[in-house]
Amino acid sequence: MHNQRIRSLIGEIEDKVFVGKTKMYHLFKRFDSDGDGYVSHQDFDQFIKSIKVDASKKEVASIMKLLDTKNQGYLTFNDFS
Repeated sequence: MHNQRIRSLIGEIEDKVFVGKTKMYHLFKRFDSDGDGYVSHQDFDQFIKSIKVDASKKEVASIMKLLDTKNQGYLTFNDFS
C-alpha cells in the first residue's frame, strides 16, 4: 500500500513538472531552491509544496530516500537526472 502511494506521488510530480520540453538541468535548478548545486531534503520538500502535490513529510522523505541511492542526504545533478 505504501509503495503504491509513493509511486502515485512520483507520477503526480512528473505530470506537474515534465510539461513541454523542460531541460533536465533547468528542472534541477528549479528543485535546488538555495542554489548550492544540490537538491537537499528541504529543497525537494519546498518544490513539492510549490507545485501543490499533497504529500506528507513522511512520503516526501520516502521519495527522497528512493532517489538518494547513495544515501548522501542530497541529490547531485547526476543523481537527479
